[in-house]
Amino acid sequence: MSYNPYEASIATGSANDIQPTVDNEVKASLAALAQWQSFIAVLCVLACLFFVLIVMVQMLLGQSPLVTGIVLAVLTGQFFIFPTLRLFQAIGTIRRFSNDRASLQQVVESQRVFWKTVGILAIIAFAFYALLILVAFVGFGAFGFF
Repeated sequence: MSYNPYEASIATGSANDIQPTVDNEVKASLAALAQWQSFIAVLCVLACLFFVLIVMVQMLLGQSPLVTGIVLAVLTGQFFIFPTLRLFQAIGTIRRFSNDRASLQQVVESQRVFWKTVGILAIIAFAFYALLILVAFVGFGAFGFF
């Protein structure tokens, strides 16, 4: 028997003896993560309902035209509903993993999809705000303020 410094050595037991402990720790951590994600998802649903309610009240009071209200409702849906749906999917994957019906790779993939969705929407929001700032500067510049 020769010594290989690049080979992992297990002094006692086998790799199968170590795996259940890691899985239980990972499941416990992911269960705690799912609880917090559920809380955030419920807050997102409430925020979406709140914004839609505000738009509807503005339309009923005549402060906002119908087209503007519909556009605001669609934008609210884009920025709240899609990430919230992805978050609920990620929570479901964690729960399936806890019940041994999903792999850890599926959990990580669902998290990746959620954060990718949030990242894309963040890029869109920053681009929109940059455009608004540019329009504001050009608009103020046209009136001689700058």
